[in-house]
Amino acid sequence: MSYFVFGFIDLAPGTLQDADQEGLCVQSCASAEGLSLRLGKAAELPILGEMRGPYRPGETVPFLITRSINEDTSDALISPYVHGIEEVILAIGAIGRWLVSTLLSTRVECVRMWMTEGYDDSFQHHELTAEAFAAEVAHRVREAGDVPSLRLTIA
Repeated sequence: MSYFVFGFIDLAPGTLQDADQEGLCVQSCASAEGLSLRLGKAAELPILGEMRGPYRPGETVPFLITRSINEDTSDALISPYVHGIEEVILAIGAIGRWLVSTLLSTRVECVRMWMTEGYDDSFQHHELTAEAFAAEVAHRVREAGDVPSLRLTIA
């Protein structure tokens, strides 16, 4: 099975005209953390659409986080079978720092994120701050010995 970290970046009302500029900002924040961020149509894989559902273009930007732009899964980032749990925890820290910097933008209202191994439709839902993301998700990964299926709202 493949691992995925994906979701939506919800833009603040009235920022539609800034969506392209915001995309550049969140991508540069991801690059600074050693992450690759696929946005918009590049993140619209059928399996992800089935899990996350529809969205409103212009108000919401779909994303997929990978280690490299050429990848279409998050295996190289969060698969414990590829790197082990401690490397997954380090990647979660990088994702957490990306969330903190992304949510500093006044144009971003929140980030809705799913983390899963393969297809799932029974996600544990949690609301977190960006600052609490890494510690909370790392705790859940250590507890499960794997990446549990999570649906997170981060604001």
